[in-house]
Amino acid sequence: MNEQLFWAKQLQALGLAGRPLPAKQVTALALAKGLRVVLNSKEMANAAKQSGSVMQKNQGVAQAIALLESCVSLD
Repeated sequence: MNEQLFWAKQLQALGLAGRPLPAKQVTALALAKGLRVVLNSKEMANAAKQSGSVMQKNQGVAQAIALLESCVSLD
């Protein structure tokens, strides 16, 4: 399984994405159908809002900056 398909399945399992679309099956019609499913899903929208709230509480960007600053001397 390639990395993109792996992460697509992880997002689907969390309720944040629809069914993964394998690269060999991508067509404009299939992509449009998948996008419609996601955009019309209240469940996915709610899951995305909840995940966003959790990510904001973790302050990942601030933690990443602090880690980089602790490893790099700016003198």
